[in-house]
Amino acid sequence: MKRESVLELKGDVLKSLWAQTFQQQGAQAQSLVSPRVDSRLAVGYSQIKKDDYQLELRVQRARGSAYEQALMFKEKAKQEANIEVVPSIEIPTKAAVFDLSGQKGLIAKKHPLHIGLSVGHADGGAGTLGAFVSDDQGNTCVLSNNHVLALMGQAKLEDPIYHPGRPDKVLLTTGRIATLSNYIVIL
Repeated sequence: MKRESVLELKGDVLKSLWAQTFQQQGAQAQSLVSPRVDSRLAVGYSQIKKDDYQLELRVQRARGSAYEQALMFKEKAKQEANIEVVPSIEIPTKAAVFDLSGQKGLIAKKHPLHIGLSVGHADGGAGTLGAFVSDDQGNTCVLSNNHVLALMGQAKLEDPIYHPGRPDKVLLTTGRIATLSNYIVIL
């Protein structure tokens, strides 16, 4: 499907999830993350080939309301959707995040760069280099989470991006690998 179509469909899915959350939790709804594992549904999209995209749906169980919704959204996408089961997501403690023992291979300065290395904005914390992507002009770019590279939308375009990121490297005076060229904030 075309990029515009998958973005519209993704927006429809998110609106539907927000409507359900609001209906269940009322005005105090703060997040789409359900405390019930079988109710958690994440949505995104991927590029299959040039000008061909598909909806990406992630659930934690192959049963329950989230899985049923994923099947419904896949049908709405005329089967141009991929459903993956991600059984568990581990969120480390702050102490574990800052414990760099055993992580020297990912935080050490490496060239050429590869997926999994430490990257970050000078004013933020370190994160993971998640992928290499191409922009509309054919430039190779690094991809990571918004909070890692764009500080949740607070960074400015052209801000430097470093490897390794902070706190993996205390002072970021060297190691500039890129500049921030684009970002989106996902609500």
